[in-house]
Amino acid sequence: MDYVQLDPGLDIEAIAAECGTLLRIAERTSEDTGAGNLIEYIAVSDKSIMISRNVSSEYSLILLSRAQEQVGRGRYELKLAAWEIQRHISK
Repeated sequence: MDYVQLDPGLDIEAIAAECGTLLRIAERTSEDTGAGNLIEYIAVSDKSIMISRNVSSEYSLILLSRAQEQVGRGRYELKLAAWEIQRHISK
C-alpha cells in the first residue's frame, strides 16, 4: 500500500481496510443488480469526503479530503491517476 498523508492524525491503514470492505460490498451490489462494474464510489460525511476509483481488479485509489466543495476536482485527479497507473500496469 502506497499513500500520501497530510494529516498525521489519520490511521491510513484502518481507513484503507474499511474502504476495501465498502468497495467490495458496493461492487457486488452493482454487479448483482445489473448496474454494471463499479468504477467510482463516493462517501460524504459531515467532516470529509472519500472518493475511490477502481484501477484494476487488484488496485483502487482512495482520496480522503476535508474539502467537500472540491468533489469534481478530486474525481478528475483520481481519473487521471488511474489512467496513468493503468498504462503502467498494462506494459
